[in-house]
Amino acid sequence: MISIKALDSIDMSAAPLPANWQGALDHIGPVQTVTPLVDRLSGKTTCATVAMIAGVVTWGAARLRPFTDTGFLYELAEASFAWQFDWRYLDTEVEPKGKPADQPVEVSAPMVLRSFVRKSIRGEKPWHSFYQPTMELFHMSSVVSFILPPDLRDIFEDWLVQTSDRLDALCAAPDLEVPDFADFENKQAYRDYCAPRRGAPVPMLALDPTIAIEADGLSDRALEELRKLDPRANRYLRTAEQMAALGFDGQPYGAT
Repeated sequence: MISIKALDSIDMSAAPLPANWQGALDHIGPVQTVTPLVDRLSGKTTCATVAMIAGVVTWGAARLRPFTDTGFLYELAEASFAWQFDWRYLDTEVEPKGKPADQPVEVSAPMVLRSFVRKSIRGEKPWHSFYQPTMELFHMSSVVSFILPPDLRDIFEDWLVQTSDRLDALCAAPDLEVPDFADFENKQAYRDYCAPRRGAPVPMLALDPTIAIEADGLSDRALEELRKLDPRANRYLRTAEQMAALGFDGQPYGAT
């Protein structure tokens, strides 16, 4: 098993990117089939699912780094963790943006990953949603598996499954009846009902199955990580002033 932090120590420059990359959406998973992997990735809270999305982005960034600038992917992964605390932390409308090109792979693949993150947690709606971005996680995982060197694909897939199982145990989504908005008195009542499905923030540390961590310690670890983030060093993180303008109440980034 390999940790997320160890990825940067692996030299992938000698393994060329796949020559059979067909296009931006040609290497995602099946779109009309619930595969065993989709089932495996399902069932966890939105925060846990988003944490896994950030982990997959990090795998993709490490693979593509010898061939292109992937700094924005690392920043996006980091900002995705902040999103778990409040949707206002993440600004997905900054560069680079736009529809992923089909070729070349070193240009297409990172933008495919970015587009799936954006689809998963853009704006306020996903924060209050009853549903988790499981299919986006699944499709991103398929893309990363395709571009990885053959000797790392099994390692990645083992990490994916073991991390998913670990988060299922720590952050299972409560089994609630699918809500009908019309049954609720107002928008806030609907959001309150859905909130347990979002769950509590999950720290980056939880993506390393080799490190023991208990459910009771997740929130404290996540807050420690949030306090270390710097919006001046990450294009996707909003400043305190920008968050206040969007209605954020209090001091962001764990400030007291």
